[in-house]
Amino acid sequence: MLLILSLTLVGGIFINQLHPQGIRWELLLPLSANTPATVTAINPEDAFLALMQEEAYFIDIRPAEEFEADHIAGAISLPLFDYFQSPDSLRNLAPEKKYILYCFDPECKEAEMIAAEMIGYGFQNVAILEGGLSAWLGNGFPTEL
Repeated sequence: MLLILSLTLVGGIFINQLHPQGIRWELLLPLSANTPATVTAINPEDAFLALMQEEAYFIDIRPAEEFEADHIAGAISLPLFDYFQSPDSLRNLAPEKKYILYCFDPECKEAEMIAAEMIGYGFQNVAILEGGLSAWLGNGFPTEL
């Protein structure tokens, strides 16, 4: 029984490595080991300036239904679940551009996870909106439908 279990485990790991959407080992690490030091936070005021000066792209990590209700102008919708269903979605983005990720709540582990993934794909300038969309709205900054 132990031999069959061992062979099944080894076979599963081997097949996972060959499958294009297999589980990547870095996803199994704790978030603290996975989040690089180069992911920064940006306050809503600086993020608004970046938006007005067209210096950054915003990525909304919230579910699609929430994104459709309102979002920062020009934001890209990339819900965490959708990303893990299709991790190649980051390949459509330019790694040399600046990206600001956000959720609604101030604590957004989902944005941290996507930011870490982006850094892993070679993105150089990734930030997380401090306070999330709730802080953005609290400052009276506009959204679009």
